[in-house]
Amino acid sequence: TTLTGFLSYITINTDKLLLGRVWGTEATGLYSRAFYLINFPTENLNITIGEVAFAALFTFLALNGMEFEPPEVEATMTILSMAAGETDDDAFIAWVRRHAAPPA
Repeated sequence: TTLTGFLSYITINTDKLLLGRVWGTEATGLYSRAFYLINFPTENLNITIGEVAFAALFTFLALNGMEFEPPEVEATMTILSMAAGETDDDAFIAWVRRHAAPPA
C-alpha cells in the first residue's frame, strides 16, 4: 500500500508541482486556494446532504410501515456510489426495495 499511496500522492500533486516549477510559489498558492474553494462545496455538502437524505429515507419508510435494515457496509458503499454518480436512480430504488420490508 505504500507504493499505492506514493503514486496517489504524485498523481494528485503533479499539477501543483508543474505549476510551481513554471510559475513559482505565489501562483501555486493561488491555484491551491482556488482549487480548494471550488471543491469545498462538493466535498463537504455531499456528505451532509447524503446523511440527511438517508435519515429522511429511514423516516419515510418507517412512517409507511416499513423496516429498512441494510447491512451497514453495503449501505455506506451504496450511498458513496450514488454520490459519485456510479449508481443511477433505478438501481438505488431497486436496492431500497430489496432491503425494505413490512415489520416481522
